[in-house]
Amino acid sequence: MKNNKSSLSFESAIKELDEIVKKINGDSVTIDQMVDLFERGIFLNNHCKNILDTAKGKIYELVKDDDSFSLDELK
Repeated sequence: MKNNKSSLSFESAIKELDEIVKKINGDSVTIDQMVDLFERGIFLNNHCKNILDTAKGKIYELVKDDDSFSLDELK
């Protein structure tokens, strides 16, 4: 499980996170595998958060001078 952000889309990261949760909740994962999966999950979570923060920043820039949008609605 590589921690490579450059080619990982938000959708792919969410899908992988879902798969990790299913594996961790299953009975066939060793403690060492669980730690590895948890580490990957943290990486993916942070990656998704960064993507969302970037998108939010772009949206703020696009609508900040437009009176037809309220930035408070984006919080």
